[in-house]
Amino acid sequence: MEWFYEKNGAQQGPVAEDELKRLVGAGDVNPRNLVWREGMADWSPYATVFADPVAAGATDCPTCGASVDSEQLIPAGDRQVCPNCRDSYAQGLKEGVTHNARFSSGRGTGGMTPNGELRAMAKETLSGQWGGGVVITLVFTVIQSVVGFIPFIGGLIQWAITGPMTIGFNRAFLAMYRGDTPDSGLIFSAFDKFWRGFGLYFMVSLIIGLGALAAAIPGGILAIIIISGDSGAYATPEENPLFILGIVCAVIPAVVVSIYLYLRYALTYYLATDYPEMGVFDLIEESKRKMDGHKKKLFWLYLSFIPYHFLGCIALFIGLLWSMTFMYTGIAAFYDDLGEES
Repeated sequence: MEWFYEKNGAQQGPVAEDELKRLVGAGDVNPRNLVWREGMADWSPYATVFADPVAAGATDCPTCGASVDSEQLIPAGDRQVCPNCRDSYAQGLKEGVTHNARFSSGRGTGGMTPNGELRAMAKETLSGQWGGGVVITLVFTVIQSVVGFIPFIGGLIQWAITGPMTIGFNRAFLAMYRGDTPDSGLIFSAFDKFWRGFGLYFMVSLIIGLGALAAAIPGGILAIIIISGDSGAYATPEENPLFILGIVCAVIPAVVVSIYLYLRYALTYYLATDYPEMGVFDLIEESKRKMDGHKKKLFWLYLSFIPYHFLGCIALFIGLLWSMTFMYTGIAAFYDDLGEES
């Protein structure tokens, strides 16, 4: 019997049932990952499909999701852990992390984890893996920059590939946060659904752009009135000191609306990984739903990384690769923490 399984948002297989069980036993596939075979109505978590319905006391570990005997669960602070995840949880406690990052997939708090703890979880994820995370950031940045310098068509190519690459880029950090080894190759993993990525980037950019333009129109009209004066002739900044005020009246609303809309649709690229069957408009709507009540928190999370970016700039800007890697991992933690309760 051949099985297909999901890993990092992509379909894998087919593999024999014994091989699938071996992959789970080796930790290459998480018990929460979806599996499917011919004859099943829909994809289901491995732990659900292969759970023994008659096993006395069988339950899912509330920390890692593995199916174990309830008597094997060990109290650990405010939670329980199974023998499979005990050592990893203990290591997290030694490093001062009360919520081990690698166990958060699909088991978020609905966005209740404080930003300070999200940053701690990001650090715990990157412990021993900073090099791999920085490589992911470097590859993405270099490709985007190099493509932009191609004569004549560089800007067009860059605009076309940004969507699929951003899905892959966020997928790489999400996979790393969930316990996988850093893999820069995931940056290119969304090109198999190029038009989905392109459409997502196009629509989100269009929504943000039109929203910013609409917000700038009243201030723009005011700016024209201010700088034209009674004569109707346009004045220079030197002739009319209110010129700057007019520009500010147009720019500030546009910036505020842009930030608001960016935060509203900040999860679209992460959702594209977890929900490969969703179309562009469904992803946009789902991000809007999940970010309801959480935009302010994400805004402050972004701001909390500014001191690290400042230090990165001091370090000849090379340090930005580390500060940005830290930030992207923190945003992945934010997304995973929302879970299914938001």
